[in-house]
Amino acid sequence: RRQQEEELRRRLTGKQQEFSTFFRQTETSLQDALRDLADKRPRENQIGKTRTLRAEVTDYRKGDLVLRLMVGGERLIRLLIQPASSATREWLDADRSALSGSALSRVYQNRVTKVDNGDVRIDTLPIVPQGYKPYCGLNTLTMAARYFGLHLDEDWLAVAGKFQNTGSAAGSQIPRLYLAVAKEAGLDLHKSNAFSLDEARGSLDRGLPVVVWRRFSAERNKVHTRQTIQASRDPNFRTATPDTATRDSWPDDKAPLHASVIVGYNATRQEVLFVESWAGLDIPRRMRTEEMSATAYLTFYFKR
Repeated sequence: RRQQEEELRRRLTGKQQEFSTFFRQTETSLQDALRDLADKRPRENQIGKTRTLRAEVTDYRKGDLVLRLMVGGERLIRLLIQPASSATREWLDADRSALSGSALSRVYQNRVTKVDNGDVRIDTLPIVPQGYKPYCGLNTLTMAARYFGLHLDEDWLAVAGKFQNTGSAAGSQIPRLYLAVAKEAGLDLHKSNAFSLDEARGSLDRGLPVVVWRRFSAERNKVHTRQTIQASRDPNFRTATPDTATRDSWPDDKAPLHASVIVGYNATRQEVLFVESWAGLDIPRRMRTEEMSATAYLTFYFKR
């Protein structure tokens, strides 16, 4: 067995070296091609206000276009082609950046919908599917970031969060990304080890989503799906008050972590509405606030 493990490590090291060589060759060849194409000498630039999300880029000018090359560790090579007039040094959309604080608050406030059944929800949060990557913490943050008008994606967040090419989030630095996203969007952030409906309402009423890391159970996920389907068919449906058996079925501290975005609540029915970074699930799902409180591990409240 020890020989097999040593052979596996040897092969893995060889593959990593091959990839590193390929990555650097690709980067160099692209730089050479852009240099030959450009009208002027390339210019080094930075995007982002925060150290955590700051990106070093190289801008190549071709007519009225800027060809912006981003390279992140050995994870990402990206070429952005955009009009020179829109090549800013911020992640935040220029239209959003130009707004005053009060005007920006109104933008978010106007995205809150109040339904006759008592639901209060944000309806315009974009879904960014994570696929088979261990990126639920990144993709849910990306969903919030895009809602805030930040031109960020999960791939650059993976670079900034120091993800490794291992297929796992182990060793990454995700929590600090949440504060950086808030700062880039001109917002504040409160990180808590618990979930509070009252505090969540304070953000949601202002049109600001809440990201929660919670303990996950496939069986409870099926229950949430059934509850969501029933609620979509019957406006008077409400999830039952949890009894002892239901509480015993909730995932415990040994269950895996998962990230969701809370986009609404129903105070009368004691329900929270949340979405996932999963394809095909645009309709907010439903969970009792007691279950969210019992299974939450970390909660990120965006604030103004």
